[in-house]
Amino acid sequence: MNSNSLVMGHRCDLFKLLFDASSQTLLTFAADPKYLEAQPGIISVLHTWGQQLSFHPHIHCIVSGGGITNDGQWKEATKNDWRFLFPVKAMSAVFKGKFLEGLKKIIEAKMVLPLPGSDVKALINLLYQKDWIVYAKAPFGGPHSVIEYSGKVYSQSGH
Repeated sequence: MNSNSLVMGHRCDLFKLLFDASSQTLLTFAADPKYLEAQPGIISVLHTWGQQLSFHPHIHCIVSGGGITNDGQWKEATKNDWRFLFPVKAMSAVFKGKFLEGLKKIIEAKMVLPLPGSDVKALINLLYQKDWIVYAKAPFGGPHSVIEYSGKVYSQSGH
């Protein structure tokens, strides 16, 4: 069994897990005083295909360049050494951990049952060994362009 067949068989649970793990990752970094210490705005969009139109579920997130502090004030993100709001390699590790812990909990709760004859433990071990990539880039052309692009992607998907 590979990870795609597990996702295909349990799309609702695992697509929700993608949303949960990505938002939890962003909120974890945003809450840290070292990075932002505020709650950002996040827009998340599920894509289920890759550039070659193969099955490749992933989440695209638009994250505000600042957030609301505990006392209700807007806090602007500051320039940093990572070129992005949060360090990308660290986000990759945190996302991987949150997703795989969530996957184990779902399997243990029997919310997602593996395919008959599959070795779930081997799959989980394999997924822990792989490098997971969080891709980040600065808004091209500014925030308006990001929103315009997201709207086009959404409208082209038949919605």
